[in-house]
Amino acid sequence: MRFKLKKEHLLANIILDEFCQDVGNYLRRGHTLSECFAAMAARSTSSAEEQLYLSLRTGVRNGLLSDAMRKTTVFPEYMIKLIENAEKTDTLTQTVDYLSCYFERERAANESLHGRTIYPAVMAALTCFILIVTAGFVLPILADQFSSLGLSFSPFARWAMNAGRWFAGLAGMLLTAIVFAGVLLWILVKNSGWKLFQNTLFARKLAAGRFAAALALFCQCGISDKEVILNSASLSDHPDIECAKNAMLLDIDKGVPLTKAFANTGLISGSALGRLNSNGQTGFLLDEVASKLAKDSAGRMDRLLVILEPIIVLILSSASGLLLLSVILPLLGGLASMA
Repeated sequence: MRFKLKKEHLLANIILDEFCQDVGNYLRRGHTLSECFAAMAARSTSSAEEQLYLSLRTGVRNGLLSDAMRKTTVFPEYMIKLIENAEKTDTLTQTVDYLSCYFERERAANESLHGRTIYPAVMAALTCFILIVTAGFVLPILADQFSSLGLSFSPFARWAMNAGRWFAGLAGMLLTAIVFAGVLLWILVKNSGWKLFQNTLFARKLAAGRFAAALALFCQCGISDKEVILNSASLSDHPDIECAKNAMLLDIDKGVPLTKAFANTGLISGSALGRLNSNGQTGFLLDEVASKLAKDSAGRMDRLLVILEPIIVLILSSASGLLLLSVILPLLGGLASMA
């Protein structure tokens, strides 16, 4: 297991997912919690990981798992509360399975988002690099060859060459500026939780999907509807979710079912809304809606990339074509006159 922490020294979702999977597997095989953590400590890959499991083993020998988890300070509070509720209702195995599904969904959403944004960013950087190298280093060599033949570049080629030389001369400064801007953007995004982009349609759909996943988790773990809403909303700082939380609490006070209250928020539409309005077990319906919204977010990102990729290729091809034509046409004209 890759043992790493995230902000506020909490375990990352991928580690929490593996933790819940391991605990659930051992419990289903009939092992006690003490035996679970002893086995997990024995196959740990770092001293910090081993120490965590040994401390949990000591804690469950002397008390409850939820208390032992709280003492470590590396587990999120909502997870500890769900474990605490599971210990009271004797549903620990089911609860860790629900938590594992939730963490897996969160991990997949984050990896999908990051993976889909890397490719167009690399393509854009490659486009700029090729144009700068061509204009700043290749064109000056061709310019010398043109001069030896008594020819000259077209105005566009001369402008591109001068611009390329200028950018090439500032390559170090530009690289430093890009790195600084990237670090600054990362810090802003890290601290704001993507608040800079929260008004975009994609960010709102993504927030709705994660809210639905949280609703499914807390509902399946058997807590009251109000607690489901409050705990789910606490995992998101998007303004749409705050408004939805208030509206859902009002509906719950009026006796409206949880699924209907969620449908009334306007956060979801299409097939997900239709599924939510159908008959079925509440937790199961919310889980299905969360899956549909996750697929919808991935589809939106894919459609955006389908638009961006040809645009980047078109820009690169057009710029390269203009550079080649601005060089080849004067050369052909000069060769024709010499003939």
